[in-house]
Amino acid sequence: MDKLFELKIITPFSEFYFGKASSLNTETYKGRIGILKNRVPLIAELKPTITEFIQEDGKRIRFFSSEGILKVVNDKVYMYCTSCENKDDIDLKQAKESKLQAEEQLKNLKENENISLIKLALEKNIKRIELVEGKHE
Repeated sequence: MDKLFELKIITPFSEFYFGKASSLNTETYKGRIGILKNRVPLIAELKPTITEFIQEDGKRIRFFSSEGILKVVNDKVYMYCTSCENKDDIDLKQAKESKLQAEEQLKNLKENENISLIKLALEKNIKRIELVEGKHE
């Protein structure tokens, strides 16, 4: 019995992945979610996280995915993300610096600063660091 579904992960700059998968685990603003074949249709807002899927050959793929939209329909899963990064593509030093900068901005909030954008930057860099440092495996 075929347990695979079509998975397409797209950013504004590239098609990050297109192929068959047996599972997908990611995070929405309502919590972690696992996708298998025959999942009921769904549209959900994605939050920055470490996403994982298992390819047709059984290989487990883990990567950072930013905010975006998840669409599931007829055994086709689409992730539309602002950005996706493999572990090897993340500059750990830069991610740590950006995390510290966002934390500092939150401490010293100035009038007219967009707190949600600062929190989003902080959240993204925390997840990048966790992926590179091997946390949550």
